[in-house]
Amino acid sequence: MAQAGGFIAAAVEAILSTFDDARMAKLYLEAAVNRGIRDAKDRAVAKFVDSMLGVLTANSSPDPRAKLTAHLLIASASEVVAKWLDGDIALSRREVVACLVAIGSDGARRIGDGNFGTAAAEMRSNPIQSRGIRY
Repeated sequence: MAQAGGFIAAAVEAILSTFDDARMAKLYLEAAVNRGIRDAKDRAVAKFVDSMLGVLTANSSPDPRAKLTAHLLIASASEVVAKWLDGDIALSRREVVACLVAIGSDGARRIGDGNFGTAAAEMRSNPIQSRGIRY
């Protein structure tokens, strides 16, 4: 799983390096209000999720919980970066990277191990009842 930690660290650094260009940072922050930019951002997130799953799983059709976890990590990291760029998160770049890498590495470990916690285990054993559906 050391490979995943290195992958996460490299990805976080690459993403933040993109925003060293103030024009890119501005474009990224404006994505929420521009449909075309937002669609491009969504496609980029989907590609990164697929890349992440490709690195962490050998399965061509990964567990849906792995895909959910990857989307959660990528999309939420994207929002956190936007908040940080906007000045809403008072941390240094190094601190942001460290936090995102720690959380991303934990998520990557879970994806690689297939360990999504007790709620996921309960859902696997009884998917209908765990959703509150009575039968």
